[in-house]
Amino acid sequence: MATERHDLLGAYLWNDTIAQLAALHDCYTASNPHGASYFYVPWMSVDDRRDPRRWIAYEAAAAPHWRCIVAAANRMSRASRAGNRIRIVPAASALASLVAQAGDLGLRLDGARSDPAAAIALLFEDDVHPTRLASYVLALVTHAVIAGRSPIGAWAPEEIAPDLAARLQALADRVAAETAREPEPDLDACTATLRSAATEVLWPYMERAAFRRDRGLVGGRIEYLRQVVNWRWMLWRDPAWSPYPAAGPVPDARAAVSPGTALGRP
Repeated sequence: MATERHDLLGAYLWNDTIAQLAALHDCYTASNPHGASYFYVPWMSVDDRRDPRRWIAYEAAAAPHWRCIVAAANRMSRASRAGNRIRIVPAASALASLVAQAGDLGLRLDGARSDPAAAIALLFEDDVHPTRLASYVLALVTHAVIAGRSPIGAWAPEEIAPDLAARLQALADRVAAETAREPEPDLDACTATLRSAATEVLWPYMERAAFRRDRGLVGGRIEYLRQVVNWRWMLWRDPAWSPYPAAGPVPDARAAVSPGTALGRP
């Protein structure tokens, strides 16, 4: 089970995630030919616990690109090309669905209205770490992917009422099944959507959830502008830029690990 830092753009620009994930899978399966590798999709910090709508929108925009990263790693990996592919655990999508559907699920604090904002206190210890309730849903999704079967009817801790447990199991089953039905991403389309999503959703959310937290309001804005200018400059200099391996023969992933782009880290 592998995961990554929760800032998606960092996976593309600084962490060499695609080659590292492919190499990890190949190293593991070289010693364990029947072993299975999974990528546990991380989630970004919630920028505003009173209003998680921007966070939900960010995770919806990021989810396809985590799938693209795994598809690209599978393309680089020798084991994946032989049929043993890295699989996705859609943890971030499950958590975002849990927050977005809090009202339908009946999640509420005593006396509080049932909506995503009220659910945050039940699902997050702080701005990123899940509570026991949210961790139960993440465990259900992980079990569904690894075991290859529905989590409906699974065990539930005593503090979760049986009717709520059933609804959470149904949500986890739906998220896992939807992910399993997703077609293989087209990497050219991944590149095109990344270019627009980065400017429209990903960098703006990074400003609110990361840059302001680390540098304050003014410093966060300056860092956001620096990153966006560098991003656009990189794309202008190389209109054909793509973070994914090109079509054609693919090198051994274990020999392809290299530093990320020169775009400055925050």
